[in-house]
Amino acid sequence: MRGAPKRDALLEGMIDAAVMGDPTSPWDIDPKHPVIGTLQDRFNAGDRQILLWALKFSARERKPAPEWATEALGDVLYEAATGKFESWDEGFGRIFARKKRTTMYKKKREMLAAYNRVIELSKDISIGYILFARIGEELAIGKNRVAEYYGRVKKYLEKKDKIGTGI
Repeated sequence: MRGAPKRDALLEGMIDAAVMGDPTSPWDIDPKHPVIGTLQDRFNAGDRQILLWALKFSARERKPAPEWATEALGDVLYEAATGKFESWDEGFGRIFARKKRTTMYKKKREMLAAYNRVIELSKDISIGYILFARIGEELAIGKNRVAEYYGRVKKYLEKKDKIGTGI
């Protein structure tokens, strides 16, 4: 799609996996909406944004959207058109509070940068405290955060390799 932002396939895969409830995904989802049941169950339990994910997953697989999702989208659009909502937040739920939004934006920038840098430098320096400290200083995020991000992404990728889905 022309003009669409370029997405990182690994990051997109981690986010999709988190939305679908993969506990190895290093990405966090809204704790107000735990991953219990089907996407429709989660929508019915109050997670309005899961409707958008259901439509995204259907589109990506080039499959028709589930009937519940198309009906729910129609309802939201009708309610918006008839003045029920002051903003789309009321129709789909607020994405993040300001602090959480900033945290997720930083995490997007930092997580894969830290992981990739560990992989890059581990050719010359063994993975451990010294390497994490060096990268933590370089990225200005601290050694503990580098170690956490590296460990979480590594665990996720190992699981993907085991089940053969890759990225």
